[in-house]
Amino acid sequence: MFSLLFLSIIGCILAQETIVDVADCPAGYFCLARGILPIPCPPGTWSNAGAVQCQQCQLGYYSTTGGSSYCTICEPGHSCGAAELPPEACPLGFYNDKLGQVECTPCDSGTYTPATASVECTLCPAGSFCSDAAVLPDLCPTGINIQARSRTKGKYGAANIRLLSGQE
Repeated sequence: MFSLLFLSIIGCILAQETIVDVADCPAGYFCLARGILPIPCPPGTWSNAGAVQCQQCQLGYYSTTGGSSYCTICEPGHSCGAAELPPEACPLGFYNDKLGQVECTPCDSGTYTPATASVECTLCPAGSFCSDAAVLPDLCPTGINIQARSRTKGKYGAANIRLLSGQE
């Protein structure tokens, strides 16, 4: 008699958790067949209600938790290379000014980023130079000056360079 009561209670619990029809499968889950418990979508995927399989997040989107009904677009200043991982802040010397990017872009010569998660590069100040993907400006050696707002091409730049030896 005890075992019959126990089986009845278990049957009631299971009946509450099963899905009568695949069409009733909740968003963020997928259902393989009628009467089977919904299975949460793994990180990096999502589903609408009634799904029989989860969809992979598009490039530039992510979902870090299971059971998601949507993917989140990657914010500027970050990159989203793997859909199941959280966005990564662009490192120093790199930036991202758009939504949904997979990679950060290195700063051009003549610019740098003073912080991580940058959405733009900063122009190198006068008296300094910045190589590609610069983290900080480097001071010009004595006798060489690069004016602000110059986009350098070589180590000290191709334009706006003045020798400070009195021969101007």
